[in-house]
Amino acid sequence: MATEAILTTGGDDFAHKMPLHLEPGNGADPILKFLNGEYLNNTSNENGAVLKLLGSAWQEMERLIERAVKKEKNPKSESIFIKANDQIINLRLHDVLWIEAYGDYVNFFTDKTRYLVHSTMKGIEAKLPTDQFTRVHRSFIIRTDKIDLIDESIVQIGKKLIPIGESYRNELMSKLNLL
Repeated sequence: MATEAILTTGGDDFAHKMPLHLEPGNGADPILKFLNGEYLNNTSNENGAVLKLLGSAWQEMERLIERAVKKEKNPKSESIFIKANDQIINLRLHDVLWIEAYGDYVNFFTDKTRYLVHSTMKGIEAKLPTDQFTRVHRSFIIRTDKIDLIDESIVQIGKKLIPIGESYRNELMSKLNLL
C-alpha cells in the first residue's frame, strides 16, 4: 500500500513542495514508519529515538528525492532510432558530434557520416538527454563532451566552427565544468 506525502523544505528566501509516492520495499520504510506514526505514538520510545528516526528519515528522503530528480533529468539513453535513407538506424548518441538544422530536415553528424532526418530541431532536442546535448544556436545542437574550444561566439568541434546564439550562451556555460 502506497503512502502519499508532501515534502516541504525551505530557507529564508524560498520553499519547495514535492509530492512523494512512497511504497514499502523501495527504500522508504523508515519514512513510512514515521509518517504512519508508528514511532511517534509508541510511548516506550524516548525523545532521542524519535529524533534519531527523524534524522534517518530525513536523510532517506533526501536520497530518494536526489535519485528521482537525477532519473528525470538524466535519462539513460545510449542510442536513438532515426529514419534516414528509407532505413531505420540505431544511432549511438556517443558517436554524434553535432546536429544541424537543414530546412525541414535535421543533419546528424558523426566522425564517419552524416544522417539526414525529416524532423524539427525542437522535436530532436526534446528526445536528447539534456546532460549530453546542448542547444547553442537556433540551427545547432552539440554534444557537450565533444567540444574542443569555445571562443566568444564560436564552439569548435574538430574542424567545424559552430556559432553560439546569444540566447543560448548562458545555458551552454552552465553545463561546462569550469575551473
